Amino acid sequence: MEERLGSESLRSGMLLGCRVMVDGNRRVLSGAIYPFSPLAVGGALAQVRAELAAPRSAQASPSAAGLAIAHAGLLRQLLLPPMPTLVDAVSGAPLLLVADHYRLLDADVLARALAACSEVTGNSEEGWSREREFADGLTRSLVAINRGRQSGRIEVFYRTQRLADDGRAWFEGVAGDAVRHLTREIVDPRGTLRDAGSRPAPPAPAGAGLPPEVLAEAIEQVLLRNYANWADEPIPALGDKMPREAVGTPAGLRRVKGLLRSYEDGEEDMARMQRRRPISYQFLWDALGIAR
Repeated sequence: MEERLGSESLRSGMLLGCRVMVDGNRRVLSGAIYPFSPLAVGGALAQVRAELAAPRSAQASPSAAGLAIAHAGLLRQLLLPPMPTLVDAVSGAPLLLVADHYRLLDADVLARALAACSEVTGNSEEGWSREREFADGLTRSLVAINRGRQSGRIEVFYRTQRLADDGRAWFEGVAGDAVRHLTREIVDPRGTLRDAGSRPAPPAPAGAGLPPEVLAEAIEQVLLRNYANWADEPIPALGDKMPREAVGTPAGLRRVKGLLRSYEDGEEDMARMQRRRPISYQFLWDALGIAR
């Protein structure tokens, strides 16, 4: 089998639907390639198996299976599953992208004012963050203040409506006449998150996309919900066995561990592209009671 470019990003456990053609004494990939996430594997394989099992000539079966793969791949792209409501980890309020845009009138005055706030860290080059330690012992950002996409602008980002309303009053009280408010931008992050698996997150200011910490928090919520029953669901990569059943034999345990590591490898790659922290799959290891 000869193929280089399309398989560079492949990892163990991934499922691809593609056509293989014979070219002399070698096999090559031809036509579209359809990658399927672990959550979409079951439906895709079921369609292909149903087509192969249907009564038809030996010549027609591969063509029917190929159409089933293409159909499943296109449906995966066109009929996206509904995104769950995303919430802020601290307050439980709906997660929103809220960015207040300001004209910067005096950069030195703003820098001095923010430097005088004990709860603010950062500087004019890297941006500022108003932080607070919460009951769980973690320190989180309440307000992120960055240079705008245009010269002479400041963008102030918040992750919930309540934080935005409270934060605007705080920021304008601190900044005073150093800035003038221009507009507020509010975006539901579910639209941004829906595309996160197909492209890297842009290195843009707050209003243009999900900041890395918020993107990671949102993806973590989706993974925890989607994989909540994973241990007790048939997994095609395990021969349609449930992971909890498969780990009962040495061979099955090895396959389950390999599958989990493939999930983690894919998440590491995606996290690097999106410039965010990787999400831990330890909860799946814990659900099965197995060690790495």
